[in-house]
Amino acid sequence: MKILSLKAIERIFQEAGAKRISKKAKIALKKFLEEKGKDVAQYALRNARHSGRKQIQEIDVEEAVKA
Repeated sequence: MKILSLKAIERIFQEAGAKRISKKAKIALKKFLEEKGKDVAQYALRNARHSGRKQIQEIDVEEAVKA
């Protein structure tokens, strides 16, 4: 699944202060973020549908992250 690019993952590490990042480290974080992101998106979608809405709103995502 290619949702996040390795370059985007590299920028996340750099924002955290890393100077050098192995490709395996980038791939590991990419996999984790894509899996957790999908879980959050599915939970947010359920929240929106439960509320009778078709559009996912910020509150749906916030609640999904807390869960």
